[in-house]
Amino acid sequence: MNKMQNIEIKLSKKKLIFLLLLAIGFVIISSLFSVNPSYFVSFITRSEKVIFLIGVLGTVVFGIASILLFIKLFDNKLGLVINKEGILDNTNFSSIGLIKWVDITNIRIEKVMSTKFLLIEVINPNEYIERASVIKKLSLKQNMKTYNTPITLTSVGLQHSFEDLSEIIFESWKKYKSQSI
Repeated sequence: MNKMQNIEIKLSKKKLIFLLLLAIGFVIISSLFSVNPSYFVSFITRSEKVIFLIGVLGTVVFGIASILLFIKLFDNKLGLVINKEGILDNTNFSSIGLIKWVDITNIRIEKVMSTKFLLIEVINPNEYIERASVIKKLSLKQNMKTYNTPITLTSVGLQHSFEDLSEIIFESWKKYKSQSI
């Protein structure tokens, strides 16, 4: 029987820089909506108030995203570690650390617009939510409401493609299940 090897996947600084620049760009555009909403009145919306609110919301959301991406850029931890215990997740803001193989009941792929991600279903989702910080809990609870699991994995900030990541995760889970029988 093959022993499960540690698989380490690093964060991609290039991808994180690209995402940071994109978020900063959206902050700038959103700020312009807030500062000069009358300039952006169009056939889509004629309401300056709506444009202003979109601008404020965009500035806040993408401003927070910019800060989080900037912090993640200097994170020297591995993005993902897969070992005999489970999946150690440090891929994004809502990462919750170790996801134990024994807790995983299903892994499935979901796609939102052009971004694919893995949904990790666990027998005890509330335990994973409860061990998170207050701010992370909001994100995890939203994931739970939307996808019926708090745990999502994506390759957006990793040095692997989504196809490689999903293959590694599925193969490792399969190996764990065959060894635990």
